[in-house]
Amino acid sequence: MKKITVIVLFLLFFSPSLFAQSKYLIFFADKGVSESQSLEKSSSIYQMAFESLSKESIDRRKKVLGEDNFILYEDLPINKKYVDNISSLGIEVIYELKWFNAISAFLTDENIQQLSSFSFIKKIEPVRKFVQKEPKISKLYPIANRPIKSAQSDSLDYGLSEKQLLLSDIPQVHAMGFTGENVRIGLLDTGFKWKNNSGLQGVKVLYERDFVFNDLITENEDEDHSNQHDHGTFVLSVIGSQLKSEVIGAAYNSDFLLAKTEYIPTETHTEEDNYAAALEWMEALGVDIISSSLGYSEFDADQISYLISEMDGKTTIVTQAAELAFRFGVLTISSAGNEGDDAWKIITAPADGFNTLAIGAVNSNGEVTGFSGRGPTADGRIKPDIMAMGSSVVGLNPASGIIQGNGTSLSAPIAAGVAALLYEAFPHLNNQQARAILLESGDRVNNPDNDYGYGNVSAMKAIAYPNLEKIGNEFKLNKRFENHDQIESESVEIIYSINGVVENNKKMTIMSDNSYSFTFPQFQGGDSISFRINYLNDAQEIQTEPKTGYYRFIYGKKIIYNLLSTTEEEYPQDDTITVNSVSNVFPNPFMPSIYTNAKFEVNLKNESSISGEIFNLLGQSVWRFAKSGLESGTHLILWNGLNNSGTKIGSGVYLYRFQIGNESFEGKLVVIR
Repeated sequence: MKKITVIVLFLLFFSPSLFAQSKYLIFFADKGVSESQSLEKSSSIYQMAFESLSKESIDRRKKVLGEDNFILYEDLPINKKYVDNISSLGIEVIYELKWFNAISAFLTDENIQQLSSFSFIKKIEPVRKFVQKEPKISKLYPIANRPIKSAQSDSLDYGLSEKQLLLSDIPQVHAMGFTGENVRIGLLDTGFKWKNNSGLQGVKVLYERDFVFNDLITENEDEDHSNQHDHGTFVLSVIGSQLKSEVIGAAYNSDFLLAKTEYIPTETHTEEDNYAAALEWMEALGVDIISSSLGYSEFDADQISYLISEMDGKTTIVTQAAELAFRFGVLTISSAGNEGDDAWKIITAPADGFNTLAIGAVNSNGEVTGFSGRGPTADGRIKPDIMAMGSSVVGLNPASGIIQGNGTSLSAPIAAGVAALLYEAFPHLNNQQARAILLESGDRVNNPDNDYGYGNVSAMKAIAYPNLEKIGNEFKLNKRFENHDQIESESVEIIYSINGVVENNKKMTIMSDNSYSFTFPQFQGGDSISFRINYLNDAQEIQTEPKTGYYRFIYGKKIIYNLLSTTEEEYPQDDTITVNSVSNVFPNPFMPSIYTNAKFEVNLKNESSISGEIFNLLGQSVWRFAKSGLESGTHLILWNGLNNSGTKIGSGVYLYRFQIGNESFEGKLVVIR
């Protein structure tokens, strides 16, 4: 029976009769309800979307989308009638991608001509296959032929993996008791041999799925290439191994979701729909962090390639999928790519995403490697974001042998491990807070560039960075210290000011876990709060954090800034809707079409009415909008690029103004025809 399965699969992928077929993404015009319609919670389509999510996914989403608005249009299922109409032509659907309102399928030219007559189809695009460079394996250390160190009773013995962890201060955080417990990490890779692997026996895999052959087995099967699962196993070991005295993972007590998305016939590649389907699957199962060691730029010779100019954070399907996952509260992490010393040179998708953390590679001395992908993105943003060791990284192969390799695909899981330790230490954090904290913990945060980004990430600095937690209507500040055993606990105080005019000194409270807290008085939403923290060390010397300047945040939001050399507006809006706002205007620049609208994301504190207007640079009104009785929460206001008379407006810079109660919000929008 197994032989028959293998033959069928071989025919599916290699039969000459199928050479006329290629895989396509078929995008639909709607989901039975338009995007501009509000989602009725009592409707059957809303209930289907709700029931597709795990409790863990809903809880995570609420941190960024609020208690009542965590289901978005992208969550609605694809219209079954559309799928049935396509299936009636004998076309087999591979994946339904609800985030994109699309399906993937193998099509002939005749199929495409048949589908062109369906009015519910918006567009048909070929699925791209991406070439990905595997890490270069430089050394192999068979366990049987190498002396085994004896494990220490009071601390972990990291063996050969110690150097890569020390560079990011991970052992110090392990010593504090944080190992990634109860944090869900999703890995997308070539496959994973974690069963019957002595170094991965203790790894906690909650779910696994093969998106190449559509089954639940991610280790090699008969139809796989012999080294199919090697790369993914290596990556998993870097973050999840528990081989004491040999290889310890960066967050070895985390819970893992494993997705096999790459196929290796002769070279490593994956397909866009595999990646997007895997992200939808992981997000619905409540993953906290997604780490992808895939960097996509070049394609198979017979494929249509993306251009360097399209590494702009919004073009490729994989980047769009990663950014959608971030919008749903997932911290998205991707290797920066290994093209630094190639003609391509820059980071690769999905590392070009606005919110996706691109992880570059440094050597054991903290120096950027030649192969690490550089910035900037095509639209001029700094990349990579942060760095971790990606040269001579030690891990495991499928046979439990200890190997050493180079690649940003190995620095990414180390950075993801740091994020998991941060989440365990502060479970209330959302992905926007975690992203900002990881950037602030980089050793070049005060002088970022396109080689190192914000610098080498530090788990200890991330854990020690202050963060905010909303409890009821109050905001609680949480703070840990790197050297907590050298601090006079009664001396810890916070000095804060409101809008730069009032300074207050208050004691912070020490908690049972040696962290400190302070609950701010209630201020007005939008007030600017600056603060620093003073304490006495065991030598009775006054210490101040930060050493220069202040921490700062806007009351009503949760992200605390210190050294990031950027404005808050460049970062995502915080989840806590305590103030009205109009933000995240996208796409901008905006290229109108019958399928593309400009979207204005509006957050309402209370039930309210909204009016809006768009002007040209002469001050002439080109479009007006008004809607009353909107509930509190997040709303999308759409504009199709037509003026008040229904005529297309021309290219240029336009100004928008929204009125919410007595508050006015203004900005610019660039229109390209």
